[in-house]
Amino acid sequence: MAAPQQVETPGGAFLLAGPAAPAEPKDSDAQALGQAARDFVRERVLVRNAQLEAGDRALLRELVREAGTLGLLGAEIPTKHGGLGAPPASANAVVSGLGLHASFAVTAAAHLTIGAVPLLRHASPALCAEILPAVATGERIGAYALTEPASGSDALHLATRAVERGGRYRLTGAKQFITNAAIADHFVIFALIEGAGPTAFLVDARTPGLQLGKEERKLGLHGSSTCALYLDGAEVPAERVIGAIGHGHRVALDALTVGRHKLGVLASGHLELLLEVSAVYAAERRQFGRPIGELALVAELLAESIAQAYALQAVTTRAAPLCAPEVADLVAALPEAAMCKVIGSEALCAVADAALQIHGGLGYLRGTWVEQSYRDVRVNRIYEGTDEINRRAIAQGLLRAIRRGKLDVAAAAGEAARVLVQGGAPPLDAGSARALAAHVRRLALVGLQACSEHEGDSEPLEGALADLAIAAYAADSAAQRAARAAETYALHQAAAQLACARAVERAHAAYGLIAGRAGRPIPTRSLSLLDVAPTLDRASVRPLLARAALEAGRDPLAQYRPIRPPAPDASHAPKGGTA
Repeated sequence: MAAPQQVETPGGAFLLAGPAAPAEPKDSDAQALGQAARDFVRERVLVRNAQLEAGDRALLRELVREAGTLGLLGAEIPTKHGGLGAPPASANAVVSGLGLHASFAVTAAAHLTIGAVPLLRHASPALCAEILPAVATGERIGAYALTEPASGSDALHLATRAVERGGRYRLTGAKQFITNAAIADHFVIFALIEGAGPTAFLVDARTPGLQLGKEERKLGLHGSSTCALYLDGAEVPAERVIGAIGHGHRVALDALTVGRHKLGVLASGHLELLLEVSAVYAAERRQFGRPIGELALVAELLAESIAQAYALQAVTTRAAPLCAPEVADLVAALPEAAMCKVIGSEALCAVADAALQIHGGLGYLRGTWVEQSYRDVRVNRIYEGTDEINRRAIAQGLLRAIRRGKLDVAAAAGEAARVLVQGGAPPLDAGSARALAAHVRRLALVGLQACSEHEGDSEPLEGALADLAIAAYAADSAAQRAARAAETYALHQAAAQLACARAVERAHAAYGLIAGRAGRPIPTRSLSLLDVAPTLDRASVRPLLARAALEAGRDPLAQYRPIRPPAPDASHAPKGGTA
């Protein structure tokens, strides 16, 4: 499979006036694959939610294999290994469709991203030929075992040890929070070889000395398997080593780059479901003689939720060519992948909260998708590295790129500072998304340059720096997406303007913190939110998006057929409700 054409250089080049983000995907193959994934989840997974929530792991395994039979698990696996060899747009379309059901999404994602990418990128040709065809069809289900009881986000400081004896390695230790553990046929396990470093191994689930703990009792994702993993001298042949001895850190980082991007894509799919059930309920539920969706404050919840979904799809589409498994240097794209993960997890939690609020008392009862999603999506801010660790990775990655000469922002930051000194607020041109995005980019450039020159401890500035980068990436991607939209142009502009307004607020808060602690003066005149407020103009565009959502009964910018999910558990679905 040929490497995809990259639209920009990874590692922060989005902060410079680089290539435009891709237009709305219109590729017929991508659309067909995306619809196939959504049809499968709607017809085979959502209707069996009650069984999955009750812990039916045999059903979960069966559904994974059905998805594999349809080609949905092999989208990014090369054709020579039984996959589709699909380009990033098609792979994203599939993954977002699988995201409609949160438990099935995390099961599939652990299998096809962090469970398969180490093999795709680092395993020997013989091992790839043996394992990947069965991974593509779902005949073999994979899992990824990195986290340990004493090492979470600092996961490569491993207590699990591997000792070589006669061409075989004996693994001893424990792993924690392993997704797919009870249904996996093999594990990618990381262990430390003394004198060499962290190393990745492919370990068969039936290996003597490998034992599973009991299923964890979780707040949500009841339909997925999560167990501890115990290794007591489990023997692994040397040919089952993935990559070079001592290079486990590179295997892990490659997998995490792809996995974090795909978490953003999965989140985009689940937002389709949340927005649909919210729009339908807001149109049907009446209070004070009219649908509650016509009330300004409820319309605000709907419109802002649509804007968050819009920005998320824009950034995940833009980052897809940088984070595809076949890209030569995936680690360079860690900042973009981390931003997709953080933007996606924040959007999921915010939109799930808004959906529950729209449903009122009904949403608080068991038997609704919003109640289940509210529990299911909270973990997105924790796994694949907490959002705090990902924000730190964004800040450190960008600063490292500048200090190593890979990201030259000095000239652009100087020009940005001159513009900010002259006026600060973006021009009053009808509050366009592009003007707001340009303003956020200027703040990010100046803040990043100031942090890169800071001689003291930069850790207190990492959160603010990450927030500037996140705001700039979201705003610029959303504005470019709207500018390139060929249909429903007014709705695209409205969604982008709301997304950019959110980014402006985030960027101003972060910039203010950096201005007070960066160690050197940066422009602050006329940078109050009150100065920028006239260009935000959220009140005039929210009703447009909300009305369109009420009429469509879903996100009015959705590209696929309506989902119309059945009740999560029809036998317990409550009747009635409150606004």
